Amino acid sequence: MKAAKQAFDTKFWGSLAVARHLSGKIKPGGTLTLTSGFLARRTVPGTLVKTMMNAALEAAVKMLAKELSPLRVNAISPGLTDTEAYAGMAPEAREQMLARAAENLPARRYGRAEDLAKGYLFVMDNPFVTGSVVDIEGGALIN
Repeated sequence: MKAAKQAFDTKFWGSLAVARHLSGKIKPGGTLTLTSGFLARRTVPGTLVKTMMNAALEAAVKMLAKELSPLRVNAISPGLTDTEAYAGMAPEAREQMLARAAENLPARRYGRAEDLAKGYLFVMDNPFVTGSVVDIEGGALIN
């Protein structure tokens, strides 16, 4: 339970602390983009804490976009992405995990950091996007 609380404190409460701190420092029409995760809307056994924390963050994005307007607030919701988040895995296990994802996802590949970067740029560059959650997950939510 301690690890679950720490994860929630870091991702959810940490994101809200950043939003609170930066909200008065970003010019009107500027943007704050948070990071959620596809587990917010995908039921996977053993991921209750990740599901709850990402779902809470996505709900907060919608409220923050309304409350902090004209500051724009959005979230990117990535799926399995080959990043340093998996650096602690044994290289062979990591490669197998990514290969399985590529086989099973409708996009027929796993995510890469540059895929996510394009999503962040989209919500930052488009002045008509606020309160949105942009899924970049290779089709995991329709699988």
